[in-house]
Amino acid sequence: MQKSQLRAARAMLDWSQEELSKRSGVSIPTIKRLEPGTGELSARPETLNKLIRALEAHGIVFLEKPRVGLELQVATAVASVVQGRRCVLIHTSPYEPAIAILPSDALREAKAVRKDGNEEWASSLEQAAHEAKKLPLKDDS
Repeated sequence: MQKSQLRAARAMLDWSQEELSKRSGVSIPTIKRLEPGTGELSARPETLNKLIRALEAHGIVFLEKPRVGLELQVATAVASVVQGRRCVLIHTSPYEPAIAILPSDALREAKAVRKDGNEEWASSLEQAAHEAKKLPLKDDS
């Protein structure tokens, strides 16, 4: 994992270093030491695994191959209400707007990506779809 990926993943979740520490079990001083600069994270494998597991549990997906022209390799699926409709917002890049899809479409996509072997992304899509179905809709009248 690159240092920039760790910072970007934390930013996409709107987590402070303290929040990442709490959710991962990695100390704040260790996170503060790991994040600055560029290049590969120099951390013990168990530390790296704790960070990755905490981030992936909250919708971050670390893609195998980088997208052309982008350094960040994270994607999130988040339940939301857009224009009065429950949806799943998919963020694939900090340089592009999020894509809103219906929960039923997110569930169909989850089945497809699971067939391709991407269990983490399928689970993230399913979780966001189920959360979106529970969101209250605001009455504008």
